[in-house]
Amino acid sequence: KEGTGFSGTLLSAKDADFDTFDALYGKAGAFFLEQSAGKKFIASKFINLGSPTASKDVLLIARYDNAPVDFHPTRYFCLLNGNFMARNVKFDISGISDQNMFQGYTSAAFGNIHFDNCKVVIPVHSGTNSKRFIYLNTTSNQDIKPFTSLRVVNSKIQSTFNGKLQLIYASNLFKYLDGIKEITFQNNVFYNENSAGSISLFT
Repeated sequence: KEGTGFSGTLLSAKDADFDTFDALYGKAGAFFLEQSAGKKFIASKFINLGSPTASKDVLLIARYDNAPVDFHPTRYFCLLNGNFMARNVKFDISGISDQNMFQGYTSAAFGNIHFDNCKVVIPVHSGTNSKRFIYLNTTSNQDIKPFTSLRVVNSKIQSTFNGKLQLIYASNLFKYLDGIKEITFQNNVFYNENSAGSISLFT
């Protein structure tokens, strides 16, 4: 919208897999994603969302509402400073080399983390440890603070882990309850394909 300073960029994986590193690293804006059958979006290196000194707002959204897109990162996203929103995106972290998809890295609380009509596929990591979707180590020396608002709506969370899946790891979260304004889980489906497994929303 003119005058808002929030730009829209089309990213296409129609001819080949699209590496989002250069497009997203430290950037802001709305990114509309389109893909052809058999193609996907990847992230070959870790991506900073924002920076320690500058807030960045990032929206990932499928270009067409009836055509969700596949995102297969191999490295994690650093939650530095800003807001992150995704709509109609399937996050498959089966190939990620790190244990976490989104990881806090700043002493300032990240803003909004919103997922709407998304799917998250979280498998086993290193044989015994599960991957985590969001990791905020609030007991470290960095004193990482959590989000201001977390919304997961109309989404599906799938696991194949034979133990307790940690969707969001935020130890000592009670220290920062004053800074958290909203936690909303609405109209979601959580399921583990492994009969020996379970899913933990917060750990």
